Amino acid sequence: MDQISLNRKRLKGNFSRHLLPFALVLFGHACSAQLPSCSNGTITVFPIIDDFEFGIIYWNNINGDEFDWLGQSGGTLSPSTGPSSGAEGSTYYMYIETSDPRVLGDEAILQTWNCMNLNGLTNPTMTFDYHMYGSTIGGLELLISTDGSTWNSLWTLTGNQGDSWNLASIDLSAYLNQTVGFRFIGTRGTSYTGDIALDNIWIGNIVPLSVESSKFKADSDKSGHVNLLWTTDSENDNDYFTVERSMDGISWEEVEIIDGAGNSNSTIDYRAEDNSPYQGTSYYRLRQTDFQSESSFSNIETVTIQSNWNVRVYPNPVSENLRCVINSSKSSKVAIEICDNLGRAVIQEEYGIQKGQNILNTTVSSLNNGCYYLRVSSSNESINFQKKIIRIWKFTSD
Repeated sequence: MDQISLNRKRLKGNFSRHLLPFALVLFGHACSAQLPSCSNGTITVFPIIDDFEFGIIYWNNINGDEFDWLGQSGGTLSPSTGPSSGAEGSTYYMYIETSDPRVLGDEAILQTWNCMNLNGLTNPTMTFDYHMYGSTIGGLELLISTDGSTWNSLWTLTGNQGDSWNLASIDLSAYLNQTVGFRFIGTRGTSYTGDIALDNIWIGNIVPLSVESSKFKADSDKSGHVNLLWTTDSENDNDYFTVERSMDGISWEEVEIIDGAGNSNSTIDYRAEDNSPYQGTSYYRLRQTDFQSESSFSNIETVTIQSNWNVRVYPNPVSENLRCVINSSKSSKVAIEICDNLGRAVIQEEYGIQKGQNILNTTVSSLNNGCYYLRVSSSNESINFQKKIIRIWKFTSD
């Protein structure tokens, strides 16, 4: 896969201004000293992705290491190290801050919250963006476990890799049909210029298109539309392309169908446009179908469109009553869904909101402990999907 290079002018400023929304920061706290527990649920539907724009869905810090991975936007706390933004121009990412009191060899572990069952995937793959810039970079390692006690290294890298985001692709075919957990270990180098960042952690099935093609790209323009571009160098029995989009990286819908060239040895540029994209973060991919009705998929692209309203939730973690604060530019009817980590709605409610601030109360005491995410959608706007990660935690006493 092509390497991503994003050389940008470094942003500097007060650290507190660049922290992620509190829902994500709270979720990033360590929750368990244990290894991946299938009691938190097993993921069986792929692909899945964490781009950290609205929280962490599938990953979590653990206890027992020296420090934590942090959510961040803009630059990191220290000069001459770390990224200036998320990968591919996105806002948020996860990173390790290597300033004092950190010392040489300190480790921060980011681990999957759920088990992952790779059954049914023909070419299981993990991809992720990493940023390792600074004169005293330590190391970054990805490990996998099938039993929660023995961890095997899949990928490791040390030292300064330059001021750019890079893309890693990890073949998981050796673990086909197995239930696994993953962890990233970031290690502090000799000094504070050793910040290491992660973004866009994707797990799924990579099946090459039956055409020779450059990378599928999706970008928003000033009008709020999403432009979708791809190029084929050759095509063999190519019937058509389907541009698809998703709000959660799990459920997909058709945006547009573009006829293929059938058979071609010439370079062909293709273009599609989504004139009514979802507000917030959404995902795009390309499905290619041949004349035998066999389909394969491209890479997944992430696009963020600014919303007409802002959503925040508190308290988080929550045990009984969740308050959802919506600042809206106009009156509307909204649907609130609380979904589990497989995307299934476990609570569904509807409300009428007015222009300005609205505080909506949702009772979550019936839910088990665990991590969920919040969907908010409006009936009279075509695109107003927002997502916040929430944690249900019921405190007990002896």
